[in-house]
Amino acid sequence: MNIDYVRALTFAPIAQAYDARDSALYALSLGMGSDPTDEDELPYVYEGRGPLAAPSQCVTLCWPPFWHREPATGIAWRRILHGEQRFVLHRPILAEGLVEAEHRVIALADKGAGRGAVLYTGHDIKDQTTGAPLADMTAAEFLRDDGGAGGFGAPPPLPIPATRSALSYSTTAASAFARGRSSATSWCWIAARSGSRDVRPRRWRRSPRRRRSSRAGFPSSSVRPGRSPASPPPRSFREFPSR
Repeated sequence: MNIDYVRALTFAPIAQAYDARDSALYALSLGMGSDPTDEDELPYVYEGRGPLAAPSQCVTLCWPPFWHREPATGIAWRRILHGEQRFVLHRPILAEGLVEAEHRVIALADKGAGRGAVLYTGHDIKDQTTGAPLADMTAAEFLRDDGGAGGFGAPPPLPIPATRSALSYSTTAASAFARGRSSATSWCWIAARSGSRDVRPRRWRRSPRRRRSSRAGFPSSSVRPGRSPASPPPRSFREFPSR
């Protein structure tokens, strides 16, 4: 990793406009609205009772491109693991608005050669119209193949609130499926579809092997030669005897 390049990185302010529809889509992705009689959740997903924005929506706003992939950083970006993320709200997130954020690199904690490093970044969001701060975020990423290059800065301390509260919330099957792929992927998937207004249903695509065989002149039908349509399809997993 090019530690001098990463330490000197600066980012231009990032602006983003969003509306009540985007906020409702984000709330739906969290599982809100699964119970249509829940009066506490309806304002987040139904315009007739709100609209309101979920506080955690701030983590999807105004993110820069994936700069870790730039060759100049020298980061093994395929080996990055999202470690933690926290935010402090200064005021409620509006259901629609124009916001602006400043992204910065805070510190790099080196764990030694072969042990990786932890990169800390900050993300401060404000209302672009009034300039009032909305949320301050801190994230930690594990760079599993970039240890031994040295570190800089001091990791931000973990704030401990004077009062704590707990809330139990059930996760819907759809939310579990989205997050089951990976936390980073699911957040990017939710943010990208919400920001691009892409609400079309997802469909499975044919495998690259099937497409290549079709271009090569082989039959593109799912029925292989010598196999009748009534024959059961081949199993795609290995069967192990039960104990």
